[in-house]
Amino acid sequence: MSLPCGRRWRVTDFLPLLLPGIILTGCAPPASSPGAQSALQIEPVYIVYSGEVASFDNGHLLEFPFLDTYKGMEGERWLGRPVTRAFPDRELGWTLQIFEYGVLAQDPDDLHIFLLKISDLLGRRQGGVPASKDSQCSYSQETGHNLCYEFREYVRTAGVEHFGPPVAEMTMDAEGTLYQDFEYARLQWIGGGIVRERCGETFFLLRGYDRALREPATGAAGPALGVTRLYASLARPTLRPGETQILQVALTDPTGAGIPEVTLQVTLEKDGQALLEITLPPTDADGMASLSFRVPEADPGTRIRVIVRGMWETTPLESVVEFEVWW
Repeated sequence: MSLPCGRRWRVTDFLPLLLPGIILTGCAPPASSPGAQSALQIEPVYIVYSGEVASFDNGHLLEFPFLDTYKGMEGERWLGRPVTRAFPDRELGWTLQIFEYGVLAQDPDDLHIFLLKISDLLGRRQGGVPASKDSQCSYSQETGHNLCYEFREYVRTAGVEHFGPPVAEMTMDAEGTLYQDFEYARLQWIGGGIVRERCGETFFLLRGYDRALREPATGAAGPALGVTRLYASLARPTLRPGETQILQVALTDPTGAGIPEVTLQVTLEKDGQALLEITLPPTDADGMASLSFRVPEADPGTRIRVIVRGMWETTPLESVVEFEVWW
């Protein structure tokens, strides 16, 4: 059965048509429907880029290995802010960074970076169903699910690559909210438009990760105006013993300009014990300096602190970052 298209329908108008296992039937939304428009109305994310580091308004940073992928996929629109720092998930075997609306992962074996199929890990994928005969629906041969009405308009407008194919049928929760799950996302019908679930937050909670991962790393506020800032970043959050780590530092004055010709000391520390002392080359004209070092022998799961210290004029400088030894 199809609903007449003579007026704009609300979700409550077709609630009586919902039956278990039956797909909702409705009027095809026009191109200017709330679903199509809401795909383009994403809360802006404030980001400050400084070299190979992005600083967010919640205090978190995004850097190697995920920064380029985030920028390339317009992450400020489709992933939102990071809600954790990068960290290894030993059960999954990947390095992860969780964002408001999704999760980026890296395989430490081949360094491949990918968007996590979050619905699979949350147990949301359902068995396939027959294709709907409704002309307002499209069918995914890959997953065996239909995509209809406002949800289809939203995905068409936004781009299917941001959500993946549907992995379940459109359904309704106990509170009367329509939703549909996709490989990378859950879309909900709320307040007359499509809203994306903050599935990264859901993933963090249901996986039971340590809440300390939500706290920005010590000294990792990123270069900023108004203060003298020493910022350190590491190329990789996880490595094996003997692999090469790259440390990069940026030193800026209160105007945000780089401070040249400052020599800094680096200490690698495990459980309060110094493993290695290194002197960085002097900062260049942009206030930047970097060095590479081999990861010392340590047990898998060991967290190694990298402490950068120095002095500029009368200002003591210190920045601390960490990485974890992989197995």
